Amino acid sequence: MRRAMLLILLLGLALAPAVAHADRPSVAAVHTNAPLRIDGVLDEADWQRAEPISGFRVLYPRENEAPAESTIVRVLYEPNRIVFGIWCGAKRPPRASLTPRDDVFDGDQFAVHIDPNGDGQRAYIFGVNPVGVQFDGILTGTDADFKWDAVFEAQAKRDADAWTAEIAVPFRTMRFPQGRALPWRVWYRRDNVTRNEASSWPLYERGISGAIMLQAADLTGLAGVQSGHDLSITPYVFATSDGVRDLPAGQTQWHDDVSKQAGLDVQAGLTSQLTLNATWNPDFSQIESDALLIDRNQRYPLQYKEKRPFFLEGGDVFDGPMQLIYTRRIAAPSLGVKLTGRAAGTNIGALVVADDGGASMAGSGYGPDGDSRRGEFGVLRATRPFGDGNSVGLIAGGHRMPSEYRAQAEVTLDHAVAGTSSNGIAGADTHLKLGARWAFEGQAAWTSSDIDSVAGPHQIFSDGIWVARLNYKDPARSMQFGVRNVGKHFRDELGFQERIGVRYEHVNGAWNLYPQKSALQRVTLNTDVLATHDPTGSVTFIDANPWVEIGFRQNAFLAPGFHFVEEDWLGTHYHQEKADLYVEEFQWQPLGFSLTASLGDGIYYGDTRATSFLAWTENEDLEITSHPREWLKSAASVKHLYVARRPTHGKVLEQWLIGVNTNVQFTRSLAVRVYPQYDSDSQHLSVNALVSDVLHPGTVLYAGVNGSFDPVGTRQHATARQFFVKASYRFEL
Repeated sequence: MRRAMLLILLLGLALAPAVAHADRPSVAAVHTNAPLRIDGVLDEADWQRAEPISGFRVLYPRENEAPAESTIVRVLYEPNRIVFGIWCGAKRPPRASLTPRDDVFDGDQFAVHIDPNGDGQRAYIFGVNPVGVQFDGILTGTDADFKWDAVFEAQAKRDADAWTAEIAVPFRTMRFPQGRALPWRVWYRRDNVTRNEASSWPLYERGISGAIMLQAADLTGLAGVQSGHDLSITPYVFATSDGVRDLPAGQTQWHDDVSKQAGLDVQAGLTSQLTLNATWNPDFSQIESDALLIDRNQRYPLQYKEKRPFFLEGGDVFDGPMQLIYTRRIAAPSLGVKLTGRAAGTNIGALVVADDGGASMAGSGYGPDGDSRRGEFGVLRATRPFGDGNSVGLIAGGHRMPSEYRAQAEVTLDHAVAGTSSNGIAGADTHLKLGARWAFEGQAAWTSSDIDSVAGPHQIFSDGIWVARLNYKDPARSMQFGVRNVGKHFRDELGFQERIGVRYEHVNGAWNLYPQKSALQRVTLNTDVLATHDPTGSVTFIDANPWVEIGFRQNAFLAPGFHFVEEDWLGTHYHQEKADLYVEEFQWQPLGFSLTASLGDGIYYGDTRATSFLAWTENEDLEITSHPREWLKSAASVKHLYVARRPTHGKVLEQWLIGVNTNVQFTRSLAVRVYPQYDSDSQHLSVNALVSDVLHPGTVLYAGVNGSFDPVGTRQHATARQFFVKASYRFEL
């Protein structure tokens, strides 16, 4: 495994081809003669001095065609910010809603992607919709992550046959080198949902391998601008009243516990390219609840998305070909420090967190699961880009915590703690662009564990993991060939792996067809085959999955498919056949839906071989989005699992998860949200209501209530309640 890690580095450094730099289009930012007013109206004289960019081409569905509507963009800059002026033709009224920040992707929108380093590896995203709702994120390669938040200005205005917008981004929001002439890169994207069309300038050709920003335009005229060493301090206060009552035990009185706390987040620009984030006593309360997930008859542990601002800020720096970092392992941080950015041409990320524990260790690999205890997490990540779309990287990290505490009655000075448990990981990775069509990525890592527990013997073990993938793309076809191997003693308490002691082999292919003069926009033929092997080399799982994607011109999508599965479970081999279907329809703005359904054979995963069997299974996931008014949005989610011995009888289990998230947006900052969720398996109902006033990221006021309702006899009764208020203010210094 250590040789594999060295080989990954050598591949990255020695085998990367010298890719010629293609001539890229260019646009110059023009310095203003007078301050701009950001109101969405392009009426200042300076806008006429800026170069108009109008050569947008269709990105999706029919690549390189002329778009149905024209788009023009201009660029100006002032001493402290860069400003983009956007004009979007709209013969049909644009589809847009007054929604919370970042929740704009079911409507029309425009986004600017800026790469101030100029190497095409990573870009900041700043966008706006026709009613002025902002969104922002980070573009890495071809993947956009909209969890990152920045403070910038954006306004929009709608007219009879167009909508216009201005986006003003402070230079201090971005990290870039000072005093060099390398041009920035810029890429514009417009999503015209009313036409079911996306266009961009310059055109991103999906058939060319590599990151999107490698095909972006040069943005010149900014050689002398400064990002500055910004400093922001965000204190917060949080107060809760938590109440519980145990109705089955006859305790009808509420027992309330009032708590008050405060915390602090600090963000400082150490250099023009390095940012330090620190947090003390961060508040990770249930401002935004996790969506319920099906937890019955699941072979593998569940994963939850990260939503906490401290971990989202710069989180893409820690990403790699495998999920070696899963920050939801850090359940209750009390103190954290993070450094992200670039130094000497290398992207770096460092994270150290003191955690009070409480997270499930399921999915961490070999060894005990249980819950984590108070301890420390640390990780260091470095990625070096070079050439035209190539990179090599290193990662190292670890987790340390005391062993399990004995029961309180047994604790003495002699044996309060049995010892200390530790887990560490080190790895290397590379991404190589092998010409215009082919790309390679690989990663290898080694973990070492020292587990000391009162529940079992002291264990010392280590093992490795590696992955290699070869990708091909042209304008009509794409293919991927991949192999991933996870050692049987692999344990990564920083990351997440569904299984250990297994080798995955994966092949995927897609062929896009674009019918002419048809109601269809695109037809894609897909084939996906996944096989896994145990440590002896025996095949334990095969899933052959052919499916067809059909895109219609009127905001509708259909994808029928089939699965042929061979799977081993507890020494028994099962042959399974199942059909699946995905349907999406958003032609009518007030109401749209998507449905994912799968039905056919499936294993009932019993605890023993005798209690496991081949069953009939049904899985459905229905999402319905309603926009009855521009300021009102309701998203209903219905998840259903059904397992039976036969399709029509012999039910073994059934679980429904139902949630309705309704948001009333009074202004772009002020909103009320109500979110009830019900689990039929536990018969548990939770209701979350929240009033929020978000002036900008960091400056917020929340007031809410969370309630829990459980069955007592024949009725649902309130069993828990929480009232909370949170306020924070971001000071920009």
